[in-house]
Amino acid sequence: MIRNKNIAMIGEYPPTHLGGVGSHIQGISRELQKQIKIMVITIGTEKKSWQDNQVQIIQEKIWYPYRYTTLQVFFQTARKAWTYRKIIDLYHVHGAFFAGVGFLDKRKPLVLTIHGYLSLETVSAGRIKKDSLQFEFMRWVEKISVKRANAIITVGNKVKEWIINELEAEPNKVFYIPNGVDTTRFMTHNLNLYEIKLIKKKFGLPENSKIILFTKHFTPRYGIQYAVHALSLILKKDPHVILVSTNEDNYLNKTRILARDYGVDSSCIFTGRLSEEDLIKLYNISDVFIHLSIDDFETFGISLIEAMSCRKPVISTAVGGPKEILENGKIQMGRDVGILIPPEDVESIAESVIYLLCHPEEAREMGKRAREYVLRNYSSDLIAEKTLEVYNYVLANRGFNRDDAGKGSS
Repeated sequence: MIRNKNIAMIGEYPPTHLGGVGSHIQGISRELQKQIKIMVITIGTEKKSWQDNQVQIIQEKIWYPYRYTTLQVFFQTARKAWTYRKIIDLYHVHGAFFAGVGFLDKRKPLVLTIHGYLSLETVSAGRIKKDSLQFEFMRWVEKISVKRANAIITVGNKVKEWIINELEAEPNKVFYIPNGVDTTRFMTHNLNLYEIKLIKKKFGLPENSKIILFTKHFTPRYGIQYAVHALSLILKKDPHVILVSTNEDNYLNKTRILARDYGVDSSCIFTGRLSEEDLIKLYNISDVFIHLSIDDFETFGISLIEAMSCRKPVISTAVGGPKEILENGKIQMGRDVGILIPPEDVESIAESVIYLLCHPEEAREMGKRAREYVLRNYSSDLIAEKTLEVYNYVLANRGFNRDDAGKGSS
């Protein structure tokens, strides 16, 4: 049924948006493009368009980057999507504030993926208060978008419960489909000593270094402050350990200062934002991957499954999506596919890293199990097939006819 259909994917997209949601949209679009036609509509600081692995990307410019951004996203992506309504068969939006086109074109099916607790996260970040008009407005947009959607995809079971209980979604139209990873790209490469030496040289790493990799943002909710503190304990056991942190945001300088205060600045490498190719290289030469989010607002954890796909032993805090991933992995594989630790626990971070570094064979076996688990549950081709099933579901239940294209409400 979905064959020969045109899908408008609306949401964040790299390189403007380098977080988990952007990575997911890029990955799922590339995979779906193999079977159907995908057009991505996104938002950024300039207006442009380009091709990414045969996926057409159209980026609208946000005019006021520091004011009313959610409203601009809502209206500007809706306006752009509306101009393509005659050739679009289904809209797939990622987040309530990308769902504006669903209210302009009510004849077309709308699939809404909810990646997190947007209104609650905004409160947690201190940008609005829970008893404010802004919060009430955000919650209202979330609820009307959920009501309008013909199907809702959620990336975790906890957030699925929230969508049903708090946003009042009809349970029969909420589908759990986790984020996926391209396991043909995120995989272990058999690097020889010379290749490893070149990669380490590129990132300023000593040849004899042991690498802890952290790829999240530096905002406090992702736990970099605990990684830096733990490093001061780890170095007492092994002075060759280096903490490599990718990404870049407003908290980077604070993290540098924190590293200096703990006396570990010479053992910290901050790479800045990396291309996917360079990120995969770092996954391959790292010894341990850490994922240290401090609360359940972490609904999934794409970087976690990227590292697991590369056969890396992982350490993660037992919160939200990462907890669900690693606990289910242990059930499926019979043994741990990663180590779960309490959030904000410096000693547990240090002890877990030291254990894996001191037991390399056990760490390798854990990485192998992790890769097998990802292949069974999170490979991008599997996630694409599940997404196509949802598309077929809404097309069948809406009774959509191609002749209706372009007849949305005006």
